[in-house]
Amino acid sequence: MSDPPPSKRTSQQFSTTRWGVVRAAAGDGGSAHSALESLCKDYWAPVHAHVLHRVSDPHLAEDLTQEFFSKFLSQGWFLRPREDKGKFRTFLLTVLRRFLNDELQRARAWKRGGRTVTVSMDELPDIAAIPEGPDAASDFDRSWARTLLDRAFTNLRSESDGERFDLLFPFLQREPDHGEYQTLSDRLGLPPNTIAAAVRRLRRRLRDHLREEVRQTLDNDEDVDEEMRHLLRMLAE
Repeated sequence: MSDPPPSKRTSQQFSTTRWGVVRAAAGDGGSAHSALESLCKDYWAPVHAHVLHRVSDPHLAEDLTQEFFSKFLSQGWFLRPREDKGKFRTFLLTVLRRFLNDELQRARAWKRGGRTVTVSMDELPDIAAIPEGPDAASDFDRSWARTLLDRAFTNLRSESDGERFDLLFPFLQREPDHGEYQTLSDRLGLPPNTIAAAVRRLRRRLRDHLREEVRQTLDNDEDVDEEMRHLLRMLAE
């Protein structure tokens, strides 16, 4: 399981940061807008997790998540003033909170017989069921961390031997039980210490890929270590 040259990885997999996609989308439509749509799909899970925490109803959460990304793309919300100090995670959560607060105000206005809403009016008042709080942000961050980890796993698998990777995969996030490496040794025809060394290499590469995924969400490379620590804490909870 040899690693591809760093220069090749950088040019093929990590050429554009998330902020690069956002900035490109500020230009003239076409491929830039398509790239932004892809970016929204990448981060559907953490946005949906946060919305679900706020509204509790799964169907309404689905509708609101779809509505959020629709407006994010169509109304240029990615151009809003920056208050995130370079973290795409914080930027997206800030815009999402504003969206949900706006929808809550619309729901209250509807209950008073006022404005028109864009999602199900029968369910919209449920937005007020669960207030914003620290747990809501934690749900977002945990799902965000899992999203980046999933992307890191995907990148790691793409550069590895598929069959062997699948056999070693369970040990990338846990230590082996007694005798498990010996069982793999019999199957792969490799000494257990060779298998242990292969797992250690994969773990290092996984961390490299996760670090790169984190780097892509930041404007400043100096923030990578801090962001890594934060997301690893989220994954450990």
